[in-house]
Amino acid sequence: MTKVSYFDKRRERNNQKLEILLSRQDFQTDIAELRKLLNIPKDGFQDEDTYTRWEIRLELDTQKYFAKNWPSMAEKLQELKQEGMVAEFEQEQQVFNQKAPRNYIEYCIWRLTHKYKLSTLWRSSLKRYVLFNDLDSLLIPSGNTTMNIKWDKKTGHRELSLIIYADTTLEDVKAIWPEVMKQQEQLQDKSVDKFQPIPNLKRDKRIYELSEKKMSYEEIASEIKKEFNVPSSLGYDDVSKALNRYRKRIRQQ
Repeated sequence: MTKVSYFDKRRERNNQKLEILLSRQDFQTDIAELRKLLNIPKDGFQDEDTYTRWEIRLELDTQKYFAKNWPSMAEKLQELKQEGMVAEFEQEQQVFNQKAPRNYIEYCIWRLTHKYKLSTLWRSSLKRYVLFNDLDSLLIPSGNTTMNIKWDKKTGHRELSLIIYADTTLEDVKAIWPEVMKQQEQLQDKSVDKFQPIPNLKRDKRIYELSEKKMSYEEIASEIKKEFNVPSSLGYDDVSKALNRYRKRIRQQ
């Protein structure tokens, strides 16, 4: 299946899922109650001026919330911190931030996402629907696998990972894989060839260790025969080759 046909198929599946969701009476009831709670018109914002005034009011209410409640909350959090109550500290801080008007909207959208068992990729689409009730511009995520790139704080190295969801399929992963391979080329350790099993590694390592003890090749060959049950023909040349092979390998690391 081509990449284009995959995304066409995925988009159609998501559109059908959206159509079913919007037809559910319980979902529409939740949307109506949420709009009322958040002071959003029952049919969503229909013009930019009304939406802008609502945004300004939201920002002012958020500032007032923190100005009024933060001093007492800061004192409470400090007490929990001093008492070593880490879990309680984090819980109180989370609840406090959630109640801030601007954050509370995001919290309500997350609750909708969880209630109707939707991927987190749908969060932005749900928020847009709550705000504007505009199906024509509703953006539905076409993919179902997310590539995540971040940098390790300690090493500064790039890290690459895939985030999958409850309904992610192998087909979803295959669709994004070409882009994953491009990013994989940028990883810090890409210059090192993919590691392949090395024949006789333990034996070669032991030969190297005996060599470091200043043993002669003949003495090393004799000891290796005892330790590894190798053919009696093992001799000077074999030890020399093994040493060169092992030294080359450890220099490449």
